[in-house]
Amino acid sequence: MKQFDYKIEDNTYICEINEQIGGIEILAFRGTKARLELPEKILYEGREWELCAIGKKAFLGCRGLRSVVLPASVKEIRDWAFSQCGQLEGVQILEKGSVKESNPHICFGNGVFADCPNIRYIAVGVEKTDDVAVLLAATVNQVPAEDLLRDAESGSEHWFGKWDQRLFSFINEDDAEGYTNMVLCGEEDIVRNVPEFMEDKRRRKAGLCMLRLMHDRLLPQNMRQFFTEYLLTHTKGCESEEAWEVIVLEHGEDLSYYQLLAELGGVTADNIDAMVQDLDTSHAEAKAFLIRYKQEHFAVADVFDLFTL
Repeated sequence: MKQFDYKIEDNTYICEINEQIGGIEILAFRGTKARLELPEKILYEGREWELCAIGKKAFLGCRGLRSVVLPASVKEIRDWAFSQCGQLEGVQILEKGSVKESNPHICFGNGVFADCPNIRYIAVGVEKTDDVAVLLAATVNQVPAEDLLRDAESGSEHWFGKWDQRLFSFINEDDAEGYTNMVLCGEEDIVRNVPEFMEDKRRRKAGLCMLRLMHDRLLPQNMRQFFTEYLLTHTKGCESEEAWEVIVLEHGEDLSYYQLLAELGGVTADNIDAMVQDLDTSHAEAKAFLIRYKQEHFAVADVFDLFTL
């Protein structure tokens, strides 16, 4: 197996001719570019080789990396290939030519995206905003279901059913479960007590419910109702308000989340004033949306509302 350096602009890819896979495998990366788009063909010693694999730990710890576009020729991404890339938003594997595969599949290793807290999409032959791309990313660090990333049936009705069942089980899990194991792991930076751990877990549950309801392909009615009820029992004015907190703290000015909560019935005459009070000048559009919603659904326009913008 021959190794060589392949340079694109200021970035260097350490590559290997892997005859077992019949093409090139990237073994390591040296560079600082935030957004990478890798070529399908790489010229080496007068011959063009297809890029077929991303090697084990190839991009491990590339903290400035934000997005990667891979050619359709890539069929394998090995263990921990993109792990510890703290700013990574997503990876897109292009479809082949103009023919879209009905169920394209990539062989993902273990922990490919471990410790990538900002990942939002893993798009295999689909757009970055596709429901499957978004939900695949959630299996990495939100839903405890990394095996669904390696499932050859991703995008099928059966796959969606397994995804929903994992989220259903996670929501039914006790909010304190996992705290003891986390402490026993000996993590030195743990500063949260049990109530704080439970609050964080409820935020995670609420965030996942919203994610699934916003990407609701093949979502059965019983699961839709279950995820909705969880959000409605954790909105503003409830004993715990994590669903509302997730929207304000994590999604800020993204009106689609406020609209979703309103459509589900989580914005009411009893809690809307408190919601408006929670929003500051950095949430101007969201505050305006809630004031209009109040005027249209709950009351005659209050002139004093206009001064809260």
